[in-house]
Amino acid sequence: MAVLAVDDASAGIANVNMVAANGGGDSAPAGVKIGGWELPVVVVVRNGDASSKTVTIAGTPYVVNASGIAVVPIRGSYRYGDSVAITYSAVTNVTVGAARLSSPLG
Repeated sequence: MAVLAVDDASAGIANVNMVAANGGGDSAPAGVKIGGWELPVVVVVRNGDASSKTVTIAGTPYVVNASGIAVVPIRGSYRYGDSVAITYSAVTNVTVGAARLSSPLG
């Protein structure tokens, strides 16, 4: 299991560092919410295979179509860095990354 680093994607999802999905699953830090504000984190999953894959993030399954991309938000907690689990039905030709949608410093 690998912990995904959170990239700054305020300039676009193309800036997200994608890595090979780990057969044993991965984890990503959740965003943080405090004082009515939330710094969102998303998991980006790219399926380069000819068959659909199911990705389960924090207990919720998502289907990523063949040759498709999914962008799944991770709801924040009250403590930055709380981790969520990510598992895959298969990892062949699957890459994954995590990103913040806005800069923490504005």
